[in-house]
Amino acid sequence: MSAIWDRIVGHEGAIELLKGEVDAHSHAYLFVGPPSVGKSRVATAFAAALNCEFRGCGICSSCIKVKHGVHPDVHIIEPAGKSEYLIGQIVRRPSSTDFVVAEEAIRTPFEGRRKVFVFKDAEKLSEDCSNALLKTLEEPPSDAVFILIAESSASLLPTVVSRCRTIRFFAVPRDEIVEHLVGRGFEKSDADLASRISEGLIGEAIDFVSSPARRARREAVVSALCRLPTAGPSEILSIAEDLLAAVRSGIEEVKERQRVDVEWASELAPPHMAGQLRKRLGEVHKRAALREEQKGFEEVLLGFARWYRDALAIAVGAPECVINLDRMSELELEARRQPRRLLACVELLMDVRKRAAFNVNMQMTLEAVLFKLQEELAESAHGRWSGF
Repeated sequence: MSAIWDRIVGHEGAIELLKGEVDAHSHAYLFVGPPSVGKSRVATAFAAALNCEFRGCGICSSCIKVKHGVHPDVHIIEPAGKSEYLIGQIVRRPSSTDFVVAEEAIRTPFEGRRKVFVFKDAEKLSEDCSNALLKTLEEPPSDAVFILIAESSASLLPTVVSRCRTIRFFAVPRDEIVEHLVGRGFEKSDADLASRISEGLIGEAIDFVSSPARRARREAVVSALCRLPTAGPSEILSIAEDLLAAVRSGIEEVKERQRVDVEWASELAPPHMAGQLRKRLGEVHKRAALREEQKGFEEVLLGFARWYRDALAIAVGAPECVINLDRMSELELEARRQPRRLLACVELLMDVRKRAAFNVNMQMTLEAVLFKLQEELAESAHGRWSGF
């Protein structure tokens, strides 16, 4: 049986390899690829297969527990610090949490066949954390499997990478994303838009079509872009407030998913572990809410950049590169601007997006960006472009 794998789109090579290693697995894996490409989904499926009597049926108690994050032998680990893992997550320290990887790894599985440790954002393992984890990877317990998830192996210590089997993940073709989403009941037009916006990242595509908040955020971005050229100072401040509300709109969706997770933990977890699981879920949920706000902010900036990139593509005669195809009429008007000005807008937004990762004031940043973009657009308006 392989139902647990059938739910995954793309990554056939990685899946076939992992299917063949369920009963003869390596002790450590490194999943490398772009964010939201499907690495975490495959890691969860592999963890389920490792612990399932039928090697991943998807319907047994074990598989259901893994899916909902409440299996006592499958541990999803995330950075507990603001920007990196803490040493106390790996080895016991005075500041350690109740859960410590090195101690948990040597314990016998509670109810499964294997203990699985999935490290999200493994590039955030500090040198101290990496060296502490390395000791466990060098002498791994026979029934423990470690999966490190990162965008690039270059961001990890070479000694850690050398102890892992590296599996690379690549963007999923657009037609496969569309087929999958239509198969799940979404409209073809929505699936097609999601496949373009996600740029081959299946997790992003699913999130977009499944999230009313994300779709509303895109509409807020388009509305802001259309209002911006003629907006006065007070309206620009109002646009920034609207965008900030759109940034934060996804938090309620995250909280609802978290509420469901807690219900599953209460129902499925062994009684003596339910309290501990709820506590761990609470810590994970708090960090997830903070990440959702940051992600929403970056998404607004990226939405702006894609808009001007689309206009630039039309201006230089490459409409096949346009992402926002459903907004062609507005984009064709935008494309009348000088290409160098459109390019300046894109470069400005991508630069701000990079700096946005460092805890900037979101409202002030949005206001500053809007005023700067309007300045660029005003200069462009003085010299409309008519082609090469």
